Amino acid sequence: MISHILTFVHSAGGVISWALFAVADGMKSRYEALSNTKKSDNVDEDLLKDVSNQRRLSTVGAYISAGASVLVSMLSTGLFGTPINLIP
Repeated sequence: MISHILTFVHSAGGVISWALFAVADGMKSRYEALSNTKKSDNVDEDLLKDVSNQRRLSTVGAYISAGASVLVSMLSTGLFGTPINLIP
C-alpha cells in the first residue's frame, strides 16, 4: 500500500503541482479583472476575497505537491546516501 502511494506521489506530484500553479495564475487574472470592474460596477467584496483565498490555497498546494514529489524522488534514488525502500 505504501509503495502505491509513493509511486503516485512521485509520478503525479509534478502534474498536480503544475495544475495548481495554473489555477493560481487563472485566479490572479480573475482577481485583476474583478478589481478593474470594481471601480465602475458594484462588485461584491466577498467575491474578491474568495478569489484571493483560492489563489493562495492553490499556490500553497502546488508548493506542497512539488516538495513531496521532489522529496520522494530524492529518497528513492538515494540522493541522500542509501536509497530508502519503504516497501516491507
